[in-house]
This record gives sequence, C-alpha cells and structure tokens, in this order.
Amino acid sequence: MKDELLATFQRVGRFGPRKQQRQEQVSPAEEPVTKAPDDLDASDAGPLASGPGATTLVRAPLDGTIVDLAQVEDPAFARGMIGPGIAIAPTSTTIVSPLAGTVVLLFATKHAVAIMSPTGVEVLVHVGMDTVQLKGAGFEAHVTRGQEVQVGTPLITFDPAVIASAGHPLTTPVVVTNAKKFGAPVVVAEGQISAGNDLFTVA
Repeated sequence: MKDELLATFQRVGRFGPRKQQRQEQVSPAEEPVTKAPDDLDASDAGPLASGPGATTLVRAPLDGTIVDLAQVEDPAFARGMIGPGIAIAPTSTTIVSPLAGTVVLLFATKHAVAIMSPTGVEVLVHVGMDTVQLKGAGFEAHVTRGQEVQVGTPLITFDPAVIASAGHPLTTPVVVTNAKKFGAPVVVAEGQISAGNDLFTVA
C-alpha cells in the first residue's frame, strides 16, 4: 500500500506540478515519514475491506467551503492523479481526522497526512497547493505514523498566513488514494461545511 502511494507521489511530482526542465530526487524534508520497504510487513498494509457492500463515511477534516476537485490549482489533484475526492477552501486551521483508523502516512514537512479506515479505505488530506516547498514552516503535526485515531482527532495545525505569504493557495484536497479497490467517492457535502460534517462515502 505505502509503496503504491509513494510511487504515485513521485510520478506526479510530489503533490505539485512536475518541473519539466529537470528531474529531482525527493529530499529528506519531502520524504514521507514511513518505514523503508525492507521493514514493511503484512500488518503495515492495514485492514482489508470488510466485504461487498461495506460503506465508509468520510467526514470533513476542517471548516470551509466545498471546492470541486477539478477546479483546484494543482493539476495532479485536479486530474485525479492522486485519487478522487473533493477539496475544501478552509476557514479553520486544524485538520482533524475524517474517519477512525490508523495514520499510515505523515510527511516530514507535515503538510499531508493519510488515514486508513478499518474497511481499508485510505484518505489523504493535503493542506494547500505545493506546500511541500515550505519544508514544514507553518505546520505542526499532532500525530505520528502508526497512531490509531478517531473521527475528530487533531492531526495537523497550520498557519494560513505563512502559507499565503509564500504564494501558495490554501485549498485542501481530501482524496481516496486507493479508490481503484473500491469505487469513486459519492460526495454528499456542498457549500459551507464544518469539521465533522459528512463529506463523502466510499463503498
């Protein structure tokens, strides 16, 4: 699971537009906080889906306004290359867990975190656009990889002034990175939302 997700991140340019003029290696600051492949075992993959018909409800990780994913500024997200979902223009500054599960991915730069549910659905919350370039400035993580979380558990706090002053949009995608194993999320939210409101379902 982690190898597939990491490969996707690298293929699309680490959550930002790929620089056409040069090929880059992921720097330590940009690497996800995760175990090396040799250290992974079957338990790291997380629980499998509980069978046909299982539905996972994903809730809003922060307050804000719903934005169609196709309209976000980063083409990797807009084209669904990371996964299908929705985006939020935030009006709050703390990301809370959108579902109960396990933290399976936390970037050292603290701008993105992924949670896997007991049904095997993996949801990524990515704060802002191309914010990996901030190298952690303006972000504080409240969890660690492997930690069990509940709906509403604080995950990341961010400073919108730091992000905006660096020229990065605050739009925050919430996507299902392994949707091929399930199906496209069914979005149930629109307009203004609050953290904890129903966002979409995955079956």
